Amino acid sequence: MVAIEFTQEKKSINRSNEQSVDLTKNFPDDNSVGFKNAVVRWNELVIECYQDKLDRIESNSDSDFDYESDPFTPNGHMLSWLPLHMMKARKFSAVVSLLSKRSFLRDRIEFRGVLGGTKLHVLDIRELQKMKQIEHEGSNANEIVISKTELIPILLLVRIFLFDFGNSLCSMESKVEMGHALVLLGVTEQAFALWQKSLECYNKALMVFQSIGLDDSHPYIISTKKHIDVFSVMIVWLVPINSPHCVRLKYPKELDGFSDEASKLSLELSSHPGKGIVCMSEFHRPLSFVRNRNIMFAGIGPKEASACVIKEGNLLRCTNSCDLLRCMYTVQNGTVVVWNNSEDKAKQTGEWIIHDDGKISPIKAPHLCLGTTAQCALHLVPSGSPNQLVFRHHAKMKQLQNQINVTEKKGIPLTLSSHPNCGIMFGKLGLMKFEFVVAACLFIGGPVESSALARFSEKQEIIFDEHGGLVMRTCSNILENGNLLIATRDDCAQPRPGMAFQVNDDGSISPVEAPDL
Repeated sequence: MVAIEFTQEKKSINRSNEQSVDLTKNFPDDNSVGFKNAVVRWNELVIECYQDKLDRIESNSDSDFDYESDPFTPNGHMLSWLPLHMMKARKFSAVVSLLSKRSFLRDRIEFRGVLGGTKLHVLDIRELQKMKQIEHEGSNANEIVISKTELIPILLLVRIFLFDFGNSLCSMESKVEMGHALVLLGVTEQAFALWQKSLECYNKALMVFQSIGLDDSHPYIISTKKHIDVFSVMIVWLVPINSPHCVRLKYPKELDGFSDEASKLSLELSSHPGKGIVCMSEFHRPLSFVRNRNIMFAGIGPKEASACVIKEGNLLRCTNSCDLLRCMYTVQNGTVVVWNNSEDKAKQTGEWIIHDDGKISPIKAPHLCLGTTAQCALHLVPSGSPNQLVFRHHAKMKQLQNQINVTEKKGIPLTLSSHPNCGIMFGKLGLMKFEFVVAACLFIGGPVESSALARFSEKQEIIFDEHGGLVMRTCSNILENGNLLIATRDDCAQPRPGMAFQVNDDGSISPVEAPDL
């Protein structure tokens, strides 16, 4: 057997456009088994040619490998094709071990560049996915199959390497490559349902492109923002059944037949093409008060992340988490819909009617159904965030904040200069009542004429007199990044004190106790 040493020239190695070909289709059935065995043996011989170099990689940990003094130099064929040879030889554990080596990833990026090296690693991961599925379909019962959980750490290795390596890049060309590599990694992580990590990659790529001076009209910025927009998850509320914002299931009639886990059904939507009802904790870190109550907000997100459910009577149970879909508090217009494992509460606020048109209504309130809003809910973000709100009348608000006249009931419109033709508004969900508490959700939307009027009290509360004296506060009074802002009023003898806010010099507004938000 003569091993041919392939050239190291980059131009001779190009896997990005290669397609896998099943050569066994050209052979009769009685010869296909023999041919497959021959392919395995041929690939084993190729691997043997590199065994010494593989042993060097295995025997040296990434932390103490001395690249300057060690004469080991992998060639272009090894860097580009060896993992695929290992897959064809059915050495799945060995290829996972090789791809998990930081030194191997480093050499690939040195040889092919940031984008080219990342592309090689990602192609191998995706090819390994396909190979293990093919092997599984025609495998013996005792054959080892690579699981998804074994591939995810390799993705995280690439992610850590790119995030660390990106800080040392200087040239515009290398930064452009880094941005595209991060987008490619984000797409791959998305295919593995690593939604939060995928979004972080897209945001990092956007920052890289913006750091080299690309404006919002540049194709790289536009493309990256389209990837980010996929993660725009909207909260699910109860809305009137005649609202234009109702959500409708794509397969409503089939749901009645899905009563066991083996026949679960995805909550994909026909009202929002490409979307489905999801668990928001897959996309955003759950807030502390949500975690403490063991609930997760239901949202509308990518259809690939749609919750799969079974129907238990009139309850809808998620097969992944075993949680039930229910209203957070009482069944009324504007109530937030959540996932929770409490069967007692679900029987009170989580029994549903599935209409033929796909709308989902609470049994206790058939005039309502699951829906969303055209506006974005108001929530806290870090101070200085590109998403922070800047108020058009902040100078006047700041002046009046220190000149309180308790008899003055005129408010200042909460219009925004950061979001043209938009302001803080109450939306169309209406007021909600929970025992002695009256509450309303706050949104960002337009037209600007719909902006709510507000004033400061002597305790620096933001008061909405035109809406019955409601005051602004965060949900459960928790000052935490991402928490929603609402307006409440306590109809009791000893109402709770409101939350104090301050107008900042840059035109934003922060809680007094959390100026970093």
